[in-house]
Amino acid sequence: MLLLASRRAVASVGSLAVMPSLSLLLLLVHMITIADASPEAASPDFVIVGGGTAGCTIAARLCSRVQTASVVVLERGVPRSPQSELLMRAARNIGRTWEDPNLSQTFQSEPDPSMAGQRQEIIDANTLGGASSINAMQWGIPLGNKEGRWGIRGLSSRVAKRFYRRAYRKVGFAQQPQSLRQLYGDEYADAASRTRFTREFSPFKTSLREAVWEMAVAVTPSGRRIDSCTAYLKPVLNGRCRRNLRLIQGTTVTRVLLDNSTVPRAIGVEYVDSKDTRLTNKNVLLASKEVILSAGPFGSPKLLQLSGIGPRSHLQAANVETRVDLPVGQRTQSRALGFVSSQYYKGQPLEPSNNSTILNGPETLRSWRRRQPSVLGSTGFATMAVLKDIGYVPMSTANDATTLDERILQSFCLTNPTSYGYLRILDGDPFSTPKVLLNALGSRTDVNRMRTCLERFVRVHRNLPASFQLETTCPAPDFNDTQLRQRTSFSLHFVGGCRVGAVVRSDLSVKGVEGLRVVDSSVFRSMPVSAGPMASTYMLAEFVADKLAKMYARGVRRKSVW
Repeated sequence: MLLLASRRAVASVGSLAVMPSLSLLLLLVHMITIADASPEAASPDFVIVGGGTAGCTIAARLCSRVQTASVVVLERGVPRSPQSELLMRAARNIGRTWEDPNLSQTFQSEPDPSMAGQRQEIIDANTLGGASSINAMQWGIPLGNKEGRWGIRGLSSRVAKRFYRRAYRKVGFAQQPQSLRQLYGDEYADAASRTRFTREFSPFKTSLREAVWEMAVAVTPSGRRIDSCTAYLKPVLNGRCRRNLRLIQGTTVTRVLLDNSTVPRAIGVEYVDSKDTRLTNKNVLLASKEVILSAGPFGSPKLLQLSGIGPRSHLQAANVETRVDLPVGQRTQSRALGFVSSQYYKGQPLEPSNNSTILNGPETLRSWRRRQPSVLGSTGFATMAVLKDIGYVPMSTANDATTLDERILQSFCLTNPTSYGYLRILDGDPFSTPKVLLNALGSRTDVNRMRTCLERFVRVHRNLPASFQLETTCPAPDFNDTQLRQRTSFSLHFVGGCRVGAVVRSDLSVKGVEGLRVVDSSVFRSMPVSAGPMASTYMLAEFVADKLAKMYARGVRRKSVW
């Protein structure tokens, strides 16, 4: 069991609207206590908002390296029920995690002209581990050794590679054992090879151009997802950091508290129980050193705006007082998803993990619980391919619940974007979903990349053995741009709401504010040229945690470190 601090352990202090000054607010430090903590830890040194991919990583590394520092992690998701835990942990259940409100929050984007005016479904993690608890678990570092251009002080491609390796080992990424692999991965890779793709796998190679490989995933040999909490937080909560780390779940942060200095300082956060949607019982938790936002690509820019940090015109429209005028939520990037879909009919046996009788059978669940080979431990994808700088393409014969029991083989084009969208709050309610325009196909280059990817992988499908009796059903022959836009959706990859240089400084501290830092994929200036942002987010969190540990090694902030 995780050592969880009760939400009741942090005393309620009511609304902050009546507090006239910082001095009065600071008196509240004596009213705030953390369960089982010493009096000295009453006001923690660090408050980390969000127990996701980055948040769990930073918290675990920081509390382990600086044991004199107290760390509190606030996670909006509630503790998982046994059913939610099964959905999250069994690798085959990726799609079902998106349907469980205890694991994911779903809302609609703005109508997107770049995708034929359609609204796209946005899925935001709502559980401990964040996106690492609901995503496709694949590892992929960006091509081109460009981390030195991200604008982050001290980060070069050489330094980044060291932290990529650290995260890869810590999480335990690996290719799945043969007993858990989907069928037809080898045949597909051979077909790709016949269209000029090379077959190779190296988890740290950044010079791939046209290659296909079996994915490395964050899954144990028995088919259990390894999220950031499992890899980082859980081991230290009951071990090395049992005295200086606390996790509080079911807590929604409503805003970051700023003092009234000329250059405001973040002194803590206001929060409510995640079920208190009417905001009837507001609470305060102060931080003596830093507030770190790791609430994810949607949560961190939203929280900054709720705190009065954002574009003045947008905040005024939302009736939120502007404290710091910054372009928060502007020039976001999202990745489009298109697909090539083929039926292999009676040519080959149905993929077992797409067989509802096997998948839902009681013996399958018993085998999985005994940690024996089971289709519940198979990931939703078989292979990954890269197509130059155009994008990445995972293949699946068992991905979507809507295609269960179908002999279907799909290649998903995740193209690298060049266009920008935005994220804006509509009001000051922390439980309102933001207004998001994805604009994933907003340029001619975006459309051309998607077209090239689809056409190239139609060729791959056609090169599968004749025994498959394959018939490609999507895209249609000679498809036009309108059809392309209509059949494209959102890949769930989203970055840039708190971009380095525009919103945060080169040390990821928020511009115009002291004591406030953002560490998650929202700080990326553009979409990493990789299979997904997860590996880059792990690397970034490891890098920042290392810097913070050195900075506060003796309990005193040393500016020379970073």
